[in-house]
Amino acid sequence: MAMTADEAQARHRDALKRCPACFGRLMIQGGYTAVRRTSLSHFRVHDGCPLIPRHYKGEPRRHPAAIG
Repeated sequence: MAMTADEAQARHRDALKRCPACFGRLMIQGGYTAVRRTSLSHFRVHDGCPLIPRHYKGEPRRHPAAIG
């Protein structure tokens, strides 16, 4: 089920989260300031996910430790 990082943190805090592009496991990161800002990041980065532009090598592939 696709949803925003804020919604995942609020409603499904303990559930596993996976990347919609590569199916790798994600974690929610957030700031500890008055302004609520959450983001998702991969537990283990790999070069086949187009949602990680810094590491992406141009060929989309499934994460080696994919969930489901």
